[in-house]
Amino acid sequence: MYSQLAYAQLLYWLSQHESSAKIAVEKFLLFLKANGDEKRLAAIVNFFTHNHQILSGVLESRVISANKLDKETMTCIKNYLRRIIPSAKDIILQPEIDTNLLGGVKILYNDTLLDLTIKKQLTNLKNSLLKI
Repeated sequence: MYSQLAYAQLLYWLSQHESSAKIAVEKFLLFLKANGDEKRLAAIVNFFTHNHQILSGVLESRVISANKLDKETMTCIKNYLRRIIPSAKDIILQPEIDTNLLGGVKILYNDTLLDLTIKKQLTNLKNSLLKI
């Protein structure tokens, strides 16, 4: 049994060395089937996509807010992420609505959560006042 990394590396290699994407995918699927790992295809593709985005400098981020954010706010979030993650060449924001939020936003990227919600700020304020 091959690891997801090994399969992802094979898929990448095939995509770079075959004459067409169709041939690369066909060869990859035949190899996967020969090893009895067809059921792992979705996980392998997700692993490949995630790592390919990282290596390509693409940062995919979820932006969760109580209401739909306007274009200006989304641009500010994108610029903020560019400042804190200078290696990101391209930033893709995926907006989501969570009506349970009072206000502010949660930004999730890679394995990081930036909680910039009003609730989190009030909790931080309360904790700092209790230390006084």
